[in-house]
Amino acid sequence: MSPKRWRRVLTLAMTACAVLYFGAAPAHTVPPPDTSGSRVLRIAGDNAFPPYEYLSPQGVYKGFNVDILRAVALQNGWDLELIPLPWSEVRAALDRGEVDAIQGMKYSPERDKLYDFSDPYLNSSLSIFVRRERVDIHELEDLSGRRVAAQQGDIAVDLLRRVPEVDLKLSINQGESLELLLAGEVDAAVGNHLTGLYLLQQLGRAQAVKVVGGPLAPANYALAVREGRNRALLREFNQGLAAIRKNGTYDRIYQKWFGAEIPDYPQRLRQLFYGAGAAVALLFVAVAVVIRVNRRLRDEVARQAEKLARKERLESVGELAAALAHEIRNPLTAIKTLVELLPQKLDNAAYRAKLVEIVPQEVRRLDLLITSLLDYARPRLPVRQAFSAAQSVGEVLAVLEEEARAKGLTLQNKVPADLILWADPGQVRQILTNVVLNAIQILSPGGKIVLDGGVRGGCGVLFCHDNGPGIKAEDLSRVFDPFFSRRQGGTGLGLFLSYRLAQENGGDLGIESIEGQGTTVRLTLPLGGEPGVGGVDHR
Repeated sequence: MSPKRWRRVLTLAMTACAVLYFGAAPAHTVPPPDTSGSRVLRIAGDNAFPPYEYLSPQGVYKGFNVDILRAVALQNGWDLELIPLPWSEVRAALDRGEVDAIQGMKYSPERDKLYDFSDPYLNSSLSIFVRRERVDIHELEDLSGRRVAAQQGDIAVDLLRRVPEVDLKLSINQGESLELLLAGEVDAAVGNHLTGLYLLQQLGRAQAVKVVGGPLAPANYALAVREGRNRALLREFNQGLAAIRKNGTYDRIYQKWFGAEIPDYPQRLRQLFYGAGAAVALLFVAVAVVIRVNRRLRDEVARQAEKLARKERLESVGELAAALAHEIRNPLTAIKTLVELLPQKLDNAAYRAKLVEIVPQEVRRLDLLITSLLDYARPRLPVRQAFSAAQSVGEVLAVLEEEARAKGLTLQNKVPADLILWADPGQVRQILTNVVLNAIQILSPGGKIVLDGGVRGGCGVLFCHDNGPGIKAEDLSRVFDPFFSRRQGGTGLGLFLSYRLAQENGGDLGIESIEGQGTTVRLTLPLGGEPGVGGVDHR
């Protein structure tokens, strides 16, 4: 008996086994549903698509897809009935509502209009199979005007119909397509890459056929249901699939079906592997050299960075000492001048009035300077908790309201009542006091100070707007430097300490200003929950 006849006999035997296995149902029909108990999920699949899904000669339905579906069913507690059919009947059964889903379908935009897909559990691609002696077919365009076999209903048919003047021969399954190729009845066969290699090995004809061109139409492979139906089933499948991926079941199934190398690689592909191996070896050598050089450079950079940091620290100490000396000398000079005149002008009433006014004023200035320096040198760790931003702003404005009214200024609190921040409330009030006090001292009568806030980028933000003279552009980059102040009598430490407190509370302090139009100070802090909820955080 010829090999071709043997193959036909084998196909008939497999079909007979399938009929017996499913209760002597008519060929290619879906068995009636079981109505005796609880609902059973009916999942259809291809009966001749190895190694994904196929009927063995003994009539056992097996393959990668089958094992995945059974593992998900076990994970989810499903009652499952798998129904193997020719591929064209698989889709028809789903379209008629005779089954709940197709266990494996390749995704395409065209199919997405008809079906809903689960999360993918594989990626597959098509290949062009030709006889080994064929030298005139290298890519998809070379199939124009040729006889090409493809499985009926397969995504390969959609691909081939875009090739002009192709003579398409539809087959029941990919095995029949390859038989047509081996018999010389077609010039090429297009189908799933792994399925084709598997079938050729099963037929013992792997040396008679070769794959040309690269992978065609790689796409996701997933469970499919009718469009708009059974989306709950898809959600459950996705959850089960995620679970078997996590517990290692998916990897074991994958290794079972795809772990071994199936292809007989051609010589030039082996040469490519050898070349890649040599390139990898050279890459390792190059990486080793780079790592050695990088370590040396890193050590040298670290040494130079330490030298630079030490130099910058010394320069900072010098600048701080010079600024401190300047700030202390000014009030001391004023006091010294008045005291030296004391013997000559003790009887002068105007002199005595000036002495009584200026000396306490300069002493307070020195005391404020020393207090600020102590705050800088020995900062208190923030005690963070949730608190109302509007309430804290209200407390600050209540303290400064009299001073603002004396200068003819208006204070407004527009902070939303539901804005809750996570920070040290006392330190935030200290920041706001410094900011508002600076605005009060710089504004002219009739000026206005408005505080508002909100949520920006997941953080709470407080704004202090004023319509004062603004800040010169060249001074904006220096406003947070210690001892920098353009205001007569200012220490230049208020904003510096406020900036530091904002950062220690996990936030930031910024200033935007246009000279002649006004200034906006922005305080950014983490958001909190309900005030008083969640305890405190000393970090």
